[in-house]
Amino acid sequence: EASIAPDEHPAVQDLRRYRGTAQITPEMARRARAAYYGLVTTLDRNLERLLQALDATRLAETTQVIYTSDHGDLCGEHGLWWKDSFYEGSVRVPLLWAGPGVARPGRAEKRVVSLCDLAPTLTALAEAPELPGARGQSLAALLQGGPAEAASGRAFAETCAIGQQPARMIRQGPWKLCAYHGFETPQLFSLDDDPGEQHDRGRDADCADIRAALAAALRREWDGAAVRRRLDRLEAERRLLAEGRRAAGPTVAECWPFPHGGNRRA
Repeated sequence: EASIAPDEHPAVQDLRRYRGTAQITPEMARRARAAYYGLVTTLDRNLERLLQALDATRLAETTQVIYTSDHGDLCGEHGLWWKDSFYEGSVRVPLLWAGPGVARPGRAEKRVVSLCDLAPTLTALAEAPELPGARGQSLAALLQGGPAEAASGRAFAETCAIGQQPARMIRQGPWKLCAYHGFETPQLFSLDDDPGEQHDRGRDADCADIRAALAAALRREWDGAAVRRRLDRLEAERRLLAEGRRAAGPTVAECWPFPHGGNRRA
């Protein structure tokens, strides 16, 4: 069953209503989770084959192996499915790194890092020139056994899916702040104390200082109103283009007919 906090943020409630997740039955949820677990098992087996091939060809001695993802899938957590949420099940992704020069294999590092750090890290390990304008930072020193200060301990995420207002998240240490355009109060969680994100401290007077500091860092390069205005312009352009296609487009479809029995998405 979904564990929905009694003080859940209204932006999250809007997302659930828009996505219609209340219509997902227990049987549908069971089948979806079974399919997800099956995909994970298949991926694990293929990764095993890949690593075995690297060992057999001795390429493992010169190959950096990185396992990560672009987002998670909530699979019913907080009553939500898919992504477009800042809860850990959606926004947090794995980062497993193995290869020559990686110190203490098997070590788990709790430091917060970002996918933006991948490219600077790879260029540093390859002793290549730094990428101009790269937003991330190299984790090479951290991988090679350096101090935790080699990483900033801060990460950002943004979303503005169809039906949602622009939103941005900042994670720093154990704290996570989520700001939603059009809503005055943000979400705030302390993941050390509340790993299930059931207790929103966005209005907690005891958290005023950390909330203000994170909000200032979050808005330093982000303006929800400006994002909203740009999205509205893009939507107006899309409507005009659609009207033009309907008015002047071909009257007969020119799509190539799909062969009978072919693999296709319904």
